[in-house]
Amino acid sequence: MAGRRIRWLAALLVVGSVSGCGQAGKDFSEGIRVMAGKGGTHEERDTIKETAPIARDLATYQPKAAWASRIQADAADLVEIYGEDRVLVGAVRVSAMLATPSIGPLMMFDAQSGRKLWEVPRKEIPGASYALVAMQPLIVVQATASKALHLCAIDPETGRERWQREFLQPAQAFLDPRQGRIVVAAAKSGSVEISAFQMADGAEAWKLPLPDSKGTASVGEVLPLGDDILVVSDHLRRISLAAGRLAWETPHPAPGPGARTSVAEEGIFVFRDNHLWFFGESGGKKWGPVSFGSRIVRVATKAEQQGVAFAITRQGTLPVHYTIHAISIVDGRETWQYPLRDSIESGFLVAGGKLFYSTGTSVQALDPKSGTLISRTPLPMWWSLNELPDLLLVRGEQVIVARERMGVVALSSKDGRMLWSQMMNVIRGSHFWYGVREQDLYKSANQSAAQQKLAREERIWWGSFISSWDAYYKLLDVGPSRASSYVATGQSTSQWQATMMLTNALLGVSSAIDMGLKQAALDALAQRKRLEVTNSAMLHARTFQGKYWIRPFGKRGTGIMLVDLDTGKRADVEILAPHYGAETYGPRLASVAFDPKSGRLFTVGVDLDPDQWERYVKYRWGMPYPSLICHRIGDFKFGKTVWDDEALPNALYGGVLANPKDI
Repeated sequence: MAGRRIRWLAALLVVGSVSGCGQAGKDFSEGIRVMAGKGGTHEERDTIKETAPIARDLATYQPKAAWASRIQADAADLVEIYGEDRVLVGAVRVSAMLATPSIGPLMMFDAQSGRKLWEVPRKEIPGASYALVAMQPLIVVQATASKALHLCAIDPETGRERWQREFLQPAQAFLDPRQGRIVVAAAKSGSVEISAFQMADGAEAWKLPLPDSKGTASVGEVLPLGDDILVVSDHLRRISLAAGRLAWETPHPAPGPGARTSVAEEGIFVFRDNHLWFFGESGGKKWGPVSFGSRIVRVATKAEQQGVAFAITRQGTLPVHYTIHAISIVDGRETWQYPLRDSIESGFLVAGGKLFYSTGTSVQALDPKSGTLISRTPLPMWWSLNELPDLLLVRGEQVIVARERMGVVALSSKDGRMLWSQMMNVIRGSHFWYGVREQDLYKSANQSAAQQKLAREERIWWGSFISSWDAYYKLLDVGPSRASSYVATGQSTSQWQATMMLTNALLGVSSAIDMGLKQAALDALAQRKRLEVTNSAMLHARTFQGKYWIRPFGKRGTGIMLVDLDTGKRADVEILAPHYGAETYGPRLASVAFDPKSGRLFTVGVDLDPDQWERYVKYRWGMPYPSLICHRIGDFKFGKTVWDDEALPNALYGGVLANPKDI
């Protein structure tokens, strides 16, 4: 709130400072509207006129939307299927002055007609991330910041708020589906306090304080353990969710930074540095510490491989060496180890009696009993860069591997043979910042002059993107207050510079106020990047939807790529028009939800029918409002590749880019 008051004070000072100028009379009301985040009235650029021809051209060979329903916002951070006939959307709005994102309302739509059923505001907390804790019988939304948690329960039929709870300390919330309660763990007065609230009315069912021996408790880790939870701080504590009491506790063997906990069906693993301990579900230590020659980074078990845990250790910096260790759960004895020549990028998956995992360059399968390498399947050459763990899925006799920013492949679980592979779109100049490298989608369709111009203008050097991606992660580590030293990369710099140019041109600010607004602009940038990183991780986590692998592509997710996991065939569709202005100032968010029962796909953006667009003015630009758009997946055409019969290298180097150095 303090930051918001400072920005408003700066706004009043700015408006007051120009009140005596000749231009002030014209810009006074405009400045007030802009500072309030309402856009403006003086339209200097008509982006609708620029976008409409491209949208009409795309519409000639793209599938027609079943319906489009306008949303009064700039983007969406949430699109979820609700039940069998509704869609839940969370809106994001961006102020016209400093491009500061603000969390907009939740909206419920009828999935068949697109009619908006209700709308309810979400509480805005500076620096918070937003998520759904529960969907039934009430929709429970949480806003989580570093020192605050806000819960709000909404009636899905009417959109009315049923109850809310607020915690002004570090806290986290989760659902207890068996008891129908929301459970909150909060650091409070030198202890960790666990509370349970009834879903129906938010009434407190029970409260359990867990004192910290040092009086400096933090929430730490809260992990599911059967029907209960495990709270990890200076002790390991099992909490009975049904009774709201402490089932057992035992001192943490190695508390402090770097200690991690992994819960398995057989018990609890605790590891720190190169030491590993194992505890039973009743809290008794079974063995440990078992020491390794290098630092432990992960411990996992697989239900198909009883009595064995797999630990991954890491040694060195450049190059980094990883080793997989098989550990007997009975006594902690190592039964085998397998050194890797590459980084490990996924968890473990057991299929066809083999232990599968992915590395930076291949998918490998080991004999889980002996650690013998059974198969090693090289991945496509482009699969060398990723930030999030690979996702592994068993589908029939296929092992499917999805890599963020790269694509999806299917292997035979019998012999490791590559069955099919599909890369994410690699060229067309622009990038969807989640790491999509784009193919030239217009190879299989007539390309108009407008599209050619768009492709040329959107071309972004790949190296600049990598730098920006690195900056996003640093922003998460250092926080907004130190963000200024990390945002001087490609898109980030141009984004806030353009914002400040708009500020100065509109209001003619003094140098002192200019410096204050620049810091506010950097804070706004940090907020946008946090939204984008959260959105990117969410998209990757839910990339498998029904029988499809689904990912957006394009500078703002203007297209969607789908891969049929049964056949390996793909569909690349540009179902959204470019949204000028929002592409420059707005958060790069994309949300896609697929309903496998009805075969409907939902996304948010500018639809391809300019006759139905609704104009609004922001940044002194006339732009079309985005919509919630519904498509029937049966209208998409699936094929083996996105190019007609062209080989991959020709498509990579013969499209809109002149040579490989431009990639």
